[in-house]
Amino acid sequence: MISPQTTWTDFKAAFCSALDEAEKTKFLEAWHSIPKKTFFYEWTFMPVVAAKLGQVMKTEMLKFDYTFLNADGVPIIIAEAENKHGTAGHEIKCLCCGAAPLKVLVLSCEWQASEKRKFLPRWCEIIRTHHAVISMDCLYAIIVGEWGESLEYSFTVINTAGNVIEESRHTVKP
Repeated sequence: MISPQTTWTDFKAAFCSALDEAEKTKFLEAWHSIPKKTFFYEWTFMPVVAAKLGQVMKTEMLKFDYTFLNADGVPIIIAEAENKHGTAGHEIKCLCCGAAPLKVLVLSCEWQASEKRKFLPRWCEIIRTHHAVISMDCLYAIIVGEWGESLEYSFTVINTAGNVIEESRHTVKP
C-alpha cells in the first residue's frame, strides 16, 4: 500500500523543484489571465511534476483536472485547479469522492492575507464530513500560488479528520 504521507512528501519536493526550474517569463505570461494560467499548469507545469515523480499525467481523467498514474495505470494523485475561492468547495467535494492516496487543490488567488481564514475551515469541514462516511487512507493538499513581491506558494495538508497537519511556503527562486 502506498503511504499518503510519502506521496505528499515526494509530490511537494517535485512541485517545488519544478517551480524553481521553470522559466520565469512563462510564469509572468501565465499570470496575465485565467485561461493562460490554466494552459500553463495543464500543458507546461504539471507534466513536469509528474515526470519528476516517474508518473504519467492525464488531464480530465475520471473528471479530475490532473490525474497522476503509476506504471500500472493506478491513480496515485488526483488534482483540481481553481481560480476562485467561492467555487473551490465544489472541487474539494469532488476530490473527496475520488480514490487516490493524495488529493490536491491548486489555487491561484489571494490567500495568506485574507481568504485563508474564510475558506480553509469550510473546506476542512467538507473533508471531515465526507470521511465520516467514506473510509480511505489519504491526505489533501491545498496549494496556493500568489504574487506579492515575488511568486510564493503556500502548502496546507489536511488529514481525513479535517485537521491541518502541515503548513509551509515556497518562494519561487528568481
